[in-house]
Amino acid sequence: IEFLIDEEGRARLPRVVTATDEAFGYAAVQSVAAWRFEPPTRGGKSVVARVQIPIAFGETAAPSSK
Repeated sequence: IEFLIDEEGRARLPRVVTATDEAFGYAAVQSVAAWRFEPPTRGGKSVVARVQIPIAFGETAAPSSK
């Protein structure tokens, strides 16, 4: 997933770079849109930063009820 981190630390314009399945890409974009970061700075001034973050999906075992 590639997106911008704005001057307030919000993830903006997330987009799928690659995905093994369209549904995974969609889920990753929806998740990233809610993320918050420390606002990026350069030379003490707020800036917008472009980032790419790999997101891996895998199986998890269902909780057992005993």
